[in-house]
Amino acid sequence: MTDAEIKLRSQLESLRAFVADKFSKDFHYRGMQDFVLRHSRFFDPRLLPKGIGPGPIRQCYSNAFVRASLQRIPYVEGYALSSSGSLHLHAWNLDAEDFVIDTTWDPVGVAYLGVIFPDFVFRIFSADRKKHPIIDDWRHGWPLLRVPFEPLLLPDFQTTTPR
Repeated sequence: MTDAEIKLRSQLESLRAFVADKFSKDFHYRGMQDFVLRHSRFFDPRLLPKGIGPGPIRQCYSNAFVRASLQRIPYVEGYALSSSGSLHLHAWNLDAEDFVIDTTWDPVGVAYLGVIFPDFVFRIFSADRKKHPIIDDWRHGWPLLRVPFEPLLLPDFQTTTPR
């Protein structure tokens, strides 16, 4: 792990400990940090590929959602460490080699820890996802945090839902 990845993981573990008692017994996960720490992996950042321009700042969910929908590339949510060293809940995409495509931050972050959401899971939550996260869905009572995350056991809406 890089120094930035160690810092990101350490900050996330501290946050998990801080918020753990704020989630009731109705939740499977002890917060968003717990969910991400259990189901994520690190992704390497790099500069935007040629032909991909930046999106609007502070619109990471919308930027990643639109790009995933139009280009059929993976949608990822998790935590990222900015170039200034601050931790953020964030969304991004991946290229064919699993490198981060982050059209929101310039410069790109220094560490990215996230969960790839399969296309059919992404679509289940897509009704109002253009502006809102899947993991931190407080508007609907954090449904993703209430049950074990096993996307392969969900029905495959990819073949039944038109794009």
